[in-house]
Amino acid sequence: MREQTFFDKLYKGIADAVADIREKVVEEPMWGRALSERESATPQWPQAKEPETSLGGFTRTIDVGPTHGQMQENANYRLEAMERERDRNADRDMDR
Repeated sequence: MREQTFFDKLYKGIADAVADIREKVVEEPMWGRALSERESATPQWPQAKEPETSLGGFTRTIDVGPTHGQMQENANYRLEAMERERDRNADRDMDR
């Protein structure tokens, strides 16, 4: 097997970093464990000469936004916070 060049090592390092981030940031929080298996350094098929490098799979997610109930809760929370701030300012003005 040929000696790895700087760029081969760099590419492998970036691919490993992407896989680590995907596992830690996406898979473990969502499913409680890493779902994807790391690619081994040895070829998977007998006819393969060298292992294929990959940056991992990418998926698209669609952000549907908050539900109506969540929007109402957020509005109520903000309204209560504004009322508390108004009351605090009124109390502060009365103390002067």
